[in-house]
Amino acid sequence: SLRATFWSMVKHDHPDALLLRFLRARKWDVEKSLVMMVSTMHWRAKEMHVDDDIMISGEEGSLVASQSSNPTIKKSGEDFLAQMRMGKSFLHGTDKSGRPMCSVRVRLHKQGDQTEESLERYTVFVIESARMILAPPVDTAVSYHIKLP
Repeated sequence: SLRATFWSMVKHDHPDALLLRFLRARKWDVEKSLVMMVSTMHWRAKEMHVDDDIMISGEEGSLVASQSSNPTIKKSGEDFLAQMRMGKSFLHGTDKSGRPMCSVRVRLHKQGDQTEESLERYTVFVIESARMILAPPVDTAVSYHIKLP
């Protein structure tokens, strides 16, 4: 299970680059890095189902969910699609360092307009989409907030 989760988390990254990310985050403390990585893997696989649900289902999965007869599933799908359609956040271009740029239009977020679950799913979807377009040696993305009237 641990091995499968690790390789699904790697995606198209080099495994060493993924491990370096955790080491840098914990200031080269190997023990703390390992704890952080295992915690992340547990969150991705068991709590959020990043690789076996959110990324595989994507927008199409939300469209299917929005047509469900189950009101909870339907609401989750509709909320995800609403955030996508309004352009609450999106990836557009790269900065001077070649990092993907994620624009976040904070004025479009209205607390309570969507369920917490659909907001989390949408956020994870955008972040994971940014990870998919990273090209070595770049291993991070950048986000900025757009505050328009």
